Amino acid sequence: MEVAGKRVDIDTESAVGESSLCVSCEVEKVKTPACGACRECNEKMCTTCFRYHLRGKLCRNHVFLSLQEFCSLSLCSGLEDVTRCEKHDNELIKFYCRSHDIVGCGDCIVLGHTSCKPEYINDLAKSFKDGDTYKSIAKLLEDLEKQKTDYEHEIEKGKYECENMNEKALKGLRDFRTEINKCLDEAEAKLLSQMKILRKENTETKAKIEAVLQSFTSELQKVKQMLDTQLYRDNALFINAVNCKSKLADIEKMNEHSTKDMALKGFKFVRNDQMSALLKSRLPVGRLQVCHIECRTKETAKQKFCVGTRVRRKPKYQMGHTVPGTVTRVTDKTVTIKWDELNCTQMYDITDDTFEII
Repeated sequence: MEVAGKRVDIDTESAVGESSLCVSCEVEKVKTPACGACRECNEKMCTTCFRYHLRGKLCRNHVFLSLQEFCSLSLCSGLEDVTRCEKHDNELIKFYCRSHDIVGCGDCIVLGHTSCKPEYINDLAKSFKDGDTYKSIAKLLEDLEKQKTDYEHEIEKGKYECENMNEKALKGLRDFRTEINKCLDEAEAKLLSQMKILRKENTETKAKIEAVLQSFTSELQKVKQMLDTQLYRDNALFINAVNCKSKLADIEKMNEHSTKDMALKGFKFVRNDQMSALLKSRLPVGRLQVCHIECRTKETAKQKFCVGTRVRRKPKYQMGHTVPGTVTRVTDKTVTIKWDELNCTQMYDITDDTFEII
């Protein structure tokens, strides 16, 4: 109960939340729980500050209210504000104009609604709570509250779907990149294998050429020794010269026969024209197929399908179109689908439930 000049003990008002702080202490940058509030000043205070508050001559008869009493008083003040006209010096709102569906004070009615046959609110309010108008407003409010709750659920669902779509798109990109890398690795490995084979063949050919060259050098050295004028003279030199003619001819034939199929194989890397054109084009690795996600709890057929949606026949209806297709046009009554491999576009009723999104 409110008492003028009452001094409240701190222990009696200890159950105060941290959200109710003493305003006077906050000015001094000190956080102190408020135990109540001054009714006249409309400020929450602790008991210590209220004691000092009462010392002032102008504040000596101020009343200290508990927090519960203060909150109740604030609520009543709010209700009083509802019945006061904001346009005409807080005059009481007493009339209702049915033609314009507005309420107002006497001044409002006189100035703008004298020909509208205004009605007294006191007469209308007696049975208003049990009337159809209040019930319809309450029902609409209830429906909107439910719709709000449904929207909140859809938003949460949408958040999950967004994350899920992002993960799926990222996985698709990574998988495609892995396939590209694998394809390039296989192509590179194939070229490296060919290079290894050619290198081995050239190594073997070089060994054969070196062996022939060594034999050729040895035979030439023998002929050269036979024609050495310091070792052989006169008859001996003549005889060796005659014999060397046939020997040189044999060496020449042996050299031609040995080196005929022993040429080294030269090679160099030549870029693939299509791959080079692809690099120059700077084509993206793929694209994102974007479609709108409607945040609605009751999904209509038109909301279900949008341009770009990928669809296919449901398993039990896969007698005709078994290949997937893409929605190209959507109206209130029809949906048009372009089938991938059938090279045709067909129109269906929007309520057709034989399709499913893929």
